[in-house]
Amino acid sequence: MRQHVKHALAWVLMAPLVAGLAAPPAPESAGPRPLDDYEAIAGMAHASEFRRASTAVAYLVMVDANGMEDSICSGVLISSELVLTARHCLEVRDKLTNTVEKLHPSKLFILLDRFSTNEGTRVDLEVKPVAVGKAKEADFMVLKTKQPVPIKERRIPKPGTDPNPLEDLYIIHFPFGRPLIITRKDCRATAEPLLDLRFKHRCSTQINSSGAPVLNARLELIGIHTTSGKDENAETFNQGLLLSKIMAESALVRKTLAAANATASGGGGAGGGVTTHPADGARSYQLTDGRKLTELEGIWTLRDDPARPGMTIKLKEQLGGAADLVLWDAKDDWIYLIPKQGGLVKRKLSSDQQWSELGTATLISN
Repeated sequence: MRQHVKHALAWVLMAPLVAGLAAPPAPESAGPRPLDDYEAIAGMAHASEFRRASTAVAYLVMVDANGMEDSICSGVLISSELVLTARHCLEVRDKLTNTVEKLHPSKLFILLDRFSTNEGTRVDLEVKPVAVGKAKEADFMVLKTKQPVPIKERRIPKPGTDPNPLEDLYIIHFPFGRPLIITRKDCRATAEPLLDLRFKHRCSTQINSSGAPVLNARLELIGIHTTSGKDENAETFNQGLLLSKIMAESALVRKTLAAANATASGGGGAGGGVTTHPADGARSYQLTDGRKLTELEGIWTLRDDPARPGMTIKLKEQLGGAADLVLWDAKDDWIYLIPKQGGLVKRKLSSDQQWSELGTATLISN
């Protein structure tokens, strides 16, 4: 559940945390599996698919009658004028009476491109939502910008399907007000993910994560994060609201995303059309043991593994150096190290210190 955190108090409490963000994140190639639940987008290359996906993610701030700013939630642009987020971001619940009161801010705005605490593109919003979920579980709303946002260089997410059991997911958000963060480590749907309008997931979130886009491995939007509940107990989970249910209730969201994807597919027109970055060409490496490693639109796969004939292994890219590609097999916990221009391939289990050699990889397409 989203809680209000006043900036003045938040900065005092977060001073050690912010100080820790000053240094770039340690390359994960030096360790085992992804080391942190919260990876800074700022540490990723400009060509990274995750950084591109973050260009539509918004940091929602409200201003009260006294001019006090309160960072409240995350959200996502679904067009040049509309922001999708959680309805409860403009509500407060009385714990004693369990009643909900609507908030009436004097101003609302979002920050885009908030890669550090001191940067971001401010976009002012109308204070009254243009669409709100009606059912109690339909925790969404749509806010309208006062002026259209130039989105030629922003990636408006495409709609995805409801998550499958244990499907890998990503959340791009602002946990506890930190600059743009992606959660990838152990981020997936539960074994039985669907729950009426909602879905259950094990992705780490914090205050200010509500309303954040939840993406699948193709970086398609499958819902928004709405409710916390996950802790150290493996049986616990967080919840999100399914995009399919939002579109079923809101004609505005349904038509907006349909128009965005039609425009993106057709190349767009003049005057605020929605376009996305062209997809990078596939990268492929041929390994000497017969396996083939392929990347397409940020998704890596390893095919024809002699140990598992006929199976395709999905690998997650990790933070690495400029010269090396670091990939993680989450199923069997292997780390692969591949020179980006081809060369000697190494592999190790996350619990091991020593790398073993797998032969060489030849870059066959880029």
